[in-house]
Amino acid sequence: MSKITNTQLHLVEAASAGSSTAAEGQIWVKSDAPSSLYYTDDAGTDFRMGGITVTSELAASGTTMTIGSIPPGVKKVDILFAGLSTSAGAEWLVRIGDSGGIETSGYFSCSGDGDSADTSSVGYIITYGVGAPELRDGIVSLYLEDVSNNTWISNGILNQGNAANLLNYSAGRKSLSGVLTQVQVLNESTDTFDAGAIALQYS
Repeated sequence: MSKITNTQLHLVEAASAGSSTAAEGQIWVKSDAPSSLYYTDDAGTDFRMGGITVTSELAASGTTMTIGSIPPGVKKVDILFAGLSTSAGAEWLVRIGDSGGIETSGYFSCSGDGDSADTSSVGYIITYGVGAPELRDGIVSLYLEDVSNNTWISNGILNQGNAANLLNYSAGRKSLSGVLTQVQVLNESTDTFDAGAIALQYS
């Protein structure tokens, strides 16, 4: 049961908002771990309210690295790269997905190093000129541009962690058929991630 004290309002957690009512909104606490505060409008759209959640670090492994369980209502996702490297020289991609899975087409993206650039439609391309055993440090950010069609805009800066004279910049756009639930890091070949780690921050 919810309760009000002299200094706090205590709301019991719920898995989802209640039924929508015209001209009424809902404020409620989602039963995440940890729990999070939500507002749901009268059309049934969930908006996560404030706060930053940081996922556990995912160590380099295999040919793809996927972090899921992104809750509804998130408007910004930061992918943090810490000394990540691959076994060979294929360019790196970020893909996003909803409850139907990771999407592998329909991306508009470009990445470059100041002099040259490359594009991709099968993911957000986030590097240019990768060569093993180069390391990459930095952030690729995803921003929810349009909640009605789940369009996400990417923006990224990565440096070569073991050589100070290389900086990759990237940008892109992709619409999903549903709410974002997962993010994947991979490369254009079958190169293995062999050092470093990634993590997510979302809000």
